Amino acid sequence: MFNNNPNAQQFTATYKRLLLRSSIQCGNGNCSIRDKTEILSVLDDSFTDADTKISMTEIGLIKKYDLLEREPKLIDHDYADMPNFCNLSEYKKAAISYISGYVAKMTAKKIICITCQNALITPNHLEETTFLKFKDRGGLVKPSKNVVLVCEETERCFQRLLASTDSHLPNDIGMKNAIASAVLRSVDLSKVFTELTHHMFDSAITDNHLFSLIKVISENYSKIRFHHLGKEVTNKLTGKKFRKQLTKLVLFKNQ
Repeated sequence: MFNNNPNAQQFTATYKRLLLRSSIQCGNGNCSIRDKTEILSVLDDSFTDADTKISMTEIGLIKKYDLLEREPKLIDHDYADMPNFCNLSEYKKAAISYISGYVAKMTAKKIICITCQNALITPNHLEETTFLKFKDRGGLVKPSKNVVLVCEETERCFQRLLASTDSHLPNDIGMKNAIASAVLRSVDLSKVFTELTHHMFDSAITDNHLFSLIKVISENYSKIRFHHLGKEVTNKLTGKKFRKQLTKLVLFKNQ
């Protein structure tokens, strides 16, 4: 109920609510939002690091699963602490460059900016590996080298994640967002998507296209990796499937 003549206690309570819960949303009314500017609140569950807004939940997941590359601890009694540096082999890089084409295709469907879409698949793509040439049948999507770099950094986060959990899948909510935030902090922004440097200033401060593009690429790659890891866990639980492999040759074991 609307009260246009509150007493002192009601005014104090309402003012506290506006300060602590300023993100007021309404589905109807005679006003429309002019831009994406948000009201600053006294208590917020996020902070800004290097022009990147990161929530407290993502910070906890990044630290819990050791997603960021770090130096080994310098305390005398940390004998078991090992640096979490990750190196990708040539086989993994070849597979990632192949997967990056599909990631670029998925990302192009989720963003509406034509300039950002053109940066995903440009003629200046990465040099074709032997694996890409083998898989190409004429219609293979070849990603730009920037997409491959973001996917490689996301894969390094997955390697640290699996090392911290002993190759077990995490059950926490928001893992894709946490990995995307870790990738955004790890990637050298001065060397990735350099063609979007001037385009970045065409958008609002709160709607940075470069940051959004990197996060969407990382989230799409994370989706593929999580599906693959989940499928491996399912195969371990259900056992080997004979019906898929030898459909016409053998009598199946109740499958």
